[in-house]
Amino acid sequence: MTHTSYADSFLLKRAIVTWDDGTVDDSAASSVFSLEGSMSIVGNTITQNIKYCYQQVCDDVVQNGIGTILYVNPNMAYVTIRREEDGVVDNLIIQSLTPNIITLYVYEDGTAEAHEWQPSSKNNKQLHADGEPRGSIARGIADALRAIRK
Repeated sequence: MTHTSYADSFLLKRAIVTWDDGTVDDSAASSVFSLEGSMSIVGNTITQNIKYCYQQVCDDVVQNGIGTILYVNPNMAYVTIRREEDGVVDNLIIQSLTPNIITLYVYEDGTAEAHEWQPSSKNNKQLHADGEPRGSIARGIADALRAIRK
């Protein structure tokens, strides 16, 4: 069963990474790192862009990350997405759809990365880059934070 969604755009409001040891990094409470990002949903295609900044140095951890929604769980507990950059099919847990979309991705080591996406009421400036997609839908912030946790 495939699902076709409505078209909409969102801005990244917050990201929370819960590490496998139970510690938490929350962008809303951090003075060390910050984020900005955009997400669009058009039909069954999700496109994300996320910029991660640590001590004034920024990196596009997800740049034109595109995923195709293959399946929507009937109770909206998760969606199954195929990532364009590598063809991997993975589940993305949906924690909330209203008022904001909150997604949760769990890495193989048990680290969990949650994103809170706020609807954009104005024309969302998408940060689409030319060339190949980079990064992964619902991922990237934990990988960027791993470097400063060592």
